[in-house]
Amino acid sequence: MSDKLNTHDALDYTFINEAIESTIDIKNLKMVIVSDLHRGAGNGADDFKRCKQIYSEALDYYFSKQYHLALLGDIEELWETDLKSIIRTHKDILLKEKQFIDKKLYTRFYGNHDFALTQPSQIAKLKPYLAGADILRAMTINLKDGDTFLGKLFLTHGDQGQYYSKIMRFAIRYIWRWIQNLTKISTYLPSRNVDKAKAHGEEMYKWVQNKNKKLLLIAGHTHHCTVLPKSDKNIQYLNSGCCAFADGSITTIELTTKEINLVKWSMHKNNPTRHIEWSIPLAKVF
Repeated sequence: MSDKLNTHDALDYTFINEAIESTIDIKNLKMVIVSDLHRGAGNGADDFKRCKQIYSEALDYYFSKQYHLALLGDIEELWETDLKSIIRTHKDILLKEKQFIDKKLYTRFYGNHDFALTQPSQIAKLKPYLAGADILRAMTINLKDGDTFLGKLFLTHGDQGQYYSKIMRFAIRYIWRWIQNLTKISTYLPSRNVDKAKAHGEEMYKWVQNKNKKLLLIAGHTHHCTVLPKSDKNIQYLNSGCCAFADGSITTIELTTKEINLVKWSMHKNNPTRHIEWSIPLAKVF
């Protein structure tokens, strides 16, 4: 696929040609969607470092509740550092994630920052922690209630239609990461470029609005989680936010039999706390 397709054409391509299809009975729906960890080498350029404790506690919570863990891309920061350094620094977290794999409660996607994981040589390095799990571009999930079709979920990282030149990636890896490491400045594009993130999110929303009304698109990439509009009658696009916020907090999307929750995990009196920012009955979405 060409890197220079516009957002709508690129999403069409992914939806038609790259998405793995599956079916889930709504009675068994229990999934948490997490994106944009940007795990690094544990230095000043590692935006996940300050979120690690809360993310670790969140994993414990979701594993104890037997949620299916969906990692929606940009999990490893491979624009800035090498995979071996990431594994060495965050081996404990990788082993926690592997618990979900061992219970067959795990799906992983790649984004633009960990696109290198499409290469067999990179996958081999993660093999002890992936235990044979595939890394996907996208997935469509047919939700059913017995024999009744309810709607379709479309999960993908959400970078479709955005082009990143080799020069830009070179600058981030060999220039910017050293500046960031020295200054401890946290800057992620498009997360810090609010206008660009908003414009891209709007294009994602327009794309799904032109599709079947029983389709829900869930993505990450922009780091800007969805703020529920006053009228939630036509919710078709949700963004999971990220696990690289400057205050150490993270956001997740929870899908259950009855509802969809946007959850913010943050530190309160030195304890990680789970707070539901908004909740939508699943029946309203479809």
